[in-house]
Amino acid sequence: MLCLRENVKLYEAFIRTSFYWCGPEFKELKHVINILQGKAVSYGITRECIEESNKKYKAEYIKLLDQVFENFVSKEIYSVEEQVSCLLQHCTDPRILSITPSNWEPWL
Repeated sequence: MLCLRENVKLYEAFIRTSFYWCGPEFKELKHVINILQGKAVSYGITRECIEESNKKYKAEYIKLLDQVFENFVSKEIYSVEEQVSCLLQHCTDPRILSITPSNWEPWL
């Protein structure tokens, strides 16, 4: 992550070129770039995506995320360490894992 952050302009150009075929509706690109620039963490992106979704229990999902990250301090720019720490908490918290679908395939 430190290397990517140090070379954000180069990597951003690579990502934009690689996903150009997806067109302007490829909203995930902004999330990737925000992570590279230190402007976002996994919690914030997940929360934003759930708010924009049509999920049946989205208010409960958001409430759960807010509880898990209640001590997390929002900032304009996050350090790599803060981003990784947030991601690890996000990936390992039993409350989040308990509602993750069993057929979840994050690599797709």
